[in-house]
Amino acid sequence: MKKVLPLAGVAMVILCAAGTLASPAQPDAACAAPLAAVTRQWDDVGFQVPAKPAQIYVVGKAGRQVSEIDYAFLKNQLVLASHECDAGDTSDALRHIAAMRHRLAQLGLSPEQ
Repeated sequence: MKKVLPLAGVAMVILCAAGTLASPAQPDAACAAPLAAVTRQWDDVGFQVPAKPAQIYVVGKAGRQVSEIDYAFLKNQLVLASHECDAGDTSDALRHIAAMRHRLAQLGLSPEQ
């Protein structure tokens, strides 16, 4: 039993040291700026969180509205892009940002319109 405890202690030290060596990924500037821009665009539209899970329409500022399905898609793309950009996965983050911008444009909610 005495031999097991020191080995377990050594294993814990090695595992703890390995965890401190790995540093979290930093957001890449290539996705941080586009993410900030699409987040501002999302905030400008100002959709309210649906009151009911099966709410048919979600209303934003100036009477803008989208289906709950579109709202969920857009919100999901924004969340995924944010997580992936924070994790340093720039290509996937930019893909989600592009999907969100494309759908906002289709819905007539892009700043250019």
